[in-house]
Amino acid sequence: MASRETAATVLAGVTDPGVVSATRRCSRCEQRFPADYAVCPRCAVPLEGESAADDPLLGQTLGGTYHVHSVLGEGGMGRVYRARHVRLDRFFALKVLHPHLASDRTALERFRREATAASGVRSPHVAQVVDVDVTADGRPFIVSELLEGEPLSARLERESRLDVPIAVGIARQIARAAAAAHAAGVVHRDLKPDNVFLVEDGTGTPMVKVLDFGIAKTLTGGPSVTRTGLVVGTPAYMAPEQAAGNKDVDARADVYAVGAILYRMLTGRRPFETEDIGATLTAVLTREPTRPSSLCTDLPVELEAVVQRAMAKNPAERFATMSELDAALAPFEAAKDAPAPVAMDPSVAAVRWARPRLVLATALAWIWSVMAIATIGAYLVSHVSRPPWGVLERVLVAVVALATTVPPLVAWVRAMRRGPWQNTPQTARRASDLEWPVGAAVLVYALSLAVGRVSAIATGGGPTPEALEPAAAAGSLLGGVLVWLLRRRPRRKGAVAS
Repeated sequence: MASRETAATVLAGVTDPGVVSATRRCSRCEQRFPADYAVCPRCAVPLEGESAADDPLLGQTLGGTYHVHSVLGEGGMGRVYRARHVRLDRFFALKVLHPHLASDRTALERFRREATAASGVRSPHVAQVVDVDVTADGRPFIVSELLEGEPLSARLERESRLDVPIAVGIARQIARAAAAAHAAGVVHRDLKPDNVFLVEDGTGTPMVKVLDFGIAKTLTGGPSVTRTGLVVGTPAYMAPEQAAGNKDVDARADVYAVGAILYRMLTGRRPFETEDIGATLTAVLTREPTRPSSLCTDLPVELEAVVQRAMAKNPAERFATMSELDAALAPFEAAKDAPAPVAMDPSVAAVRWARPRLVLATALAWIWSVMAIATIGAYLVSHVSRPPWGVLERVLVAVVALATTVPPLVAWVRAMRRGPWQNTPQTARRASDLEWPVGAAVLVYALSLAVGRVSAIATGGGPTPEALEPAAAAGSLLGGVLVWLLRRRPRRKGAVAS
């Protein structure tokens, strides 16, 4: 089990837990800055090195309550200390804002928001904030529970990927923490392995604590620390609408982030492995991640579909709430040799056949189109060249039918290979998009033939037998196209096709 020092370091937002960097001090204004600062940004004076042991807060009792024992970690916003409550004889983690940020209104607002958002969320899976106060020099500090364990990022560095039951169990706990936050009107906006802390309790799946609500957004209004066009979050795990800098980001951005974290736990890779932040943002906006099952061959395709639906680029195609995502993941938390704890959602179970359905629907749509166009072409040619036909007429009809249908078929196959084929839920939707028009075309054809023949028998009139079949074929093509357009129209408005 990792030490308490590692736990509290994560609370500071440090990307390398366990490492406490020395600060640097300005000899003129006496302000302290992170170790990577070379010159005081206020006085333009070279900074002097200072070790953590020189920290002036060590040994002090803040707010008359918290006696500071040691430095545990440091991040961009502040430094974290191990402190003992003088009356309860219990240790807590204190996060104190850096001195040079004490007059920064944006930093102060973010620090305040972190305390307010975390304290307002009632969940065993959220690190609890128990107090807030200010130091003697006016810097705010947050008091939170002191955890024992390690961040998810540290475990993933050690193990690369996790077993399905463990990964799903962790993801479900993150989802519950986020659901509690959403119920309190808070969107986290920065869910990632660094902000997920694992507390081992000896039961197999560790207890999850979600940390760092510093860039959380309230859904009920209030002051904002961001503006439109500003990218907020961690690129590898942020939703496309965040990557685009949209201000109106809602709870579904957290759904995407949980899906991305689960992708990382199951495959051993981030959704997009790129060299720089700009390339990552571009990939989030324009590309589909590699299929999880191609990186983890024993991954159930149903679980892959849940991950990919959570990570849909269109927010309307994701799970609407964290509770829906939690329920969809429930069947996969049981061990491989144990029965599923709950029945799998039929819509999730059906995706196993998504790709065979798409191949079959594509083949049927193409074959039907070729036959219908050939039937219509033969009827038209028959008015130019009286039977018996020669080879030339038959070749002409075949060439026209193939020339009309092969280019759309090739374009469709290429489009599927570039995008939806790598995404199981999208593949299922495309299969459904084709199955309905094919079914409608067959139905229209059959009804047209039946109505024409019944009419001919009943009245002795109606279309001739030679004209009835091409008329039915033309009607079937028209019916199929209309159904296709109707199936596609809701998608353009953001709705999810069934």
